[in-house]
Amino acid sequence: MNLKILKKSGFTTTKWSGGDTTELYIYPEDGSYAERNFLFRLSSATVTDEKSTFTKLDGVSRKLMVLAGEMKLEHLGRYSKVLREFEQDSFIGDWDTVSYGKVIDFNLMTKDGCTGRLENIKVASDSKVTLEFTGNKSSNVIISLYPVGNSMKLLFGEEEIVVEEKNLLIIEQTKPGEGSTITISNGNKEDILDVVMAELVYS
Repeated sequence: MNLKILKKSGFTTTKWSGGDTTELYIYPEDGSYAERNFLFRLSSATVTDEKSTFTKLDGVSRKLMVLAGEMKLEHLGRYSKVLREFEQDSFIGDWDTVSYGKVIDFNLMTKDGCTGRLENIKVASDSKVTLEFTGNKSSNVIISLYPVGNSMKLLFGEEEIVVEEKNLLIIEQTKPGEGSTITISNGNKEDILDVVMAELVYS
């Protein structure tokens, strides 16, 4: 597997109707959100308006996880859902969606047959969590890890890696069925470390 760290100093932040959005990663890496030319996109938004209307995105599946604050998502004519910290919702990009509440969130968009999931990994103070990735024999897999509130230390094979808060670690499967084990350590003796993991599978 290949690993690389994307630093927050290199991320691009743009304005939208409800606040700011920071693009963390887009794949393929020469893709364009503006042109809707991507398989998947990871981003984090700071919502500064109490009420926001989501941009309609035909052909895009969306997952949204709240990192800070509380949000009510209203999918007009379908359902409403209240999201607290590290809770998530999945919905379709062409739905009419309105949000209420000022939050920081994490967004995953997928399209063109790419599928993905989000998971919040909690690492207790001064402890470790081990993740086992079994690999996929028939598809390509990319995993990202995004630490929130604190930096994280990783043990990957014999290699020790430190990922600062709100930097993004990308782990890419390079061979069919290739697996790996990663241990995440939280050296903070007082606070829980929250990590947002995204797993993407595509042909």
